[in-house]
Order: sequence, then C-alpha cells, then structure tokens
Amino acid sequence: SPVQEIQFFGANVLHSKVRKEWCTFPAESRGPAFNTLRDLLLESLRKNPSSGGLVPARLCLALGAAAAQQADALSEFVSTALSVGSGDQGAQGSFVAMSMLSALPDEMEQLAPTPSAEGSPSARPSAHDLLGFLPSVVGLLERLIGTGASETPSASVQRAGFVCLRTWTALAPESMSLRTLYTTYPRLAEALLRALEAQDTVQAAADALCEACT
Repeated sequence: SPVQEIQFFGANVLHSKVRKEWCTFPAESRGPAFNTLRDLLLESLRKNPSSGGLVPARLCLALGAAAAQQADALSEFVSTALSVGSGDQGAQGSFVAMSMLSALPDEMEQLAPTPSAEGSPSARPSAHDLLGFLPSVVGLLERLIGTGASETPSASVQRAGFVCLRTWTALAPESMSLRTLYTTYPRLAEALLRALEAQDTVQAAADALCEACT
C-alpha cells in the first residue's frame, strides 16, 4: 500500500542517516536517540503482525547501525532482541529478533573504523565484544528454529535464523565449530540438516553450514 511504501522509504532513509551520521551525535544525545530507535522498532513490530515485514527489517538495520557505533549500547541491543524473540509476538517476533541479531555484526563489518578516544563509552565495539553474547544468541536460535520448536517456523523465519547463525559463527569460528554445533545445540544442527532438503531454505542453510565448517 502507499502508506507502507512511505514507511519503508522513511525507514530506509533512517538507516542511511544512522549509519553515516551517528558518530557525529553529541555523546549525551546517543542514549536517548538509541532508545527512540528501539521504541520505534517495537512499535512497528506491534503494527506489522505479518512475518517478514519490510519496515521492521529496515528498522532492525538502523538500530544495528547505531549499536555498531556505540559499545555501551550492545547489551541493551542484544537484550532487546532476545526479549522480542522470547515474547508472544509469534513468527514476526522471531523474524525481527533474528533480523536484529544479524544486523549487528553485519553493520560492524560494513562500517569503516574511525579513531575514538580510548576508554570512551561510545567507542565502536569490535567483534570480540560480541563473543560473550554468543551462547545466548545461538540458544535463542535453537529454541526458535531447532527441531521440536514450540511453533513450527516458516521458511522465512528459518532463513532469517540461518543467516543469523552464519553471521555469528563468522565472528568466532573456533567457538562455533560444526562439532560445537552438534554437541551443544543438537536440535539446531538437526534443523540445519533438514533445511538442506527444502528448496526454500537450502541456500541459507548451506551458507550457515559452510561457515561452521571453515
């Protein structure tokens, strides 16, 4: 609809602005601005009940771009994603949670490093800063898309989950090897193998599997 097209355009512009200009915000403004972005995403999630909405997906990227430039926002970002994925929003909540968690490492990779004051709470985080969240993130993926999940995930939710798994595995291949996946997250590993047999999910599953094998 025209309204959704306008909303998507606005979310796309917002993502671009956050990625390019977040580091220019005064330090005291970044916390409130981050909270506003988070609330905007949560409100969009409430208003877009269908799984895979384009507007929430772009807002995930915008919020991820903000967190990727502010180390002290990482915990709040991941906590919000885990809460959304564990809530009662169903498939859309699962999709948004995994889109958020995929956006963060992707945005960190896309953003060129810039010098910042040592010890500054707004300094850009590194991949190492995300490792402490890895067990919680992969645990959420197992609950949402692993075999025996409480709600059978759609193909779009499965794809989002496998993309998320690939991006987080790439952060620390030694911590998320194929052996670790099978021994620690067996239901997720089984879902990954089953997804290789379905046309709608084979590519995303193969990409995640290849990342775990490297």
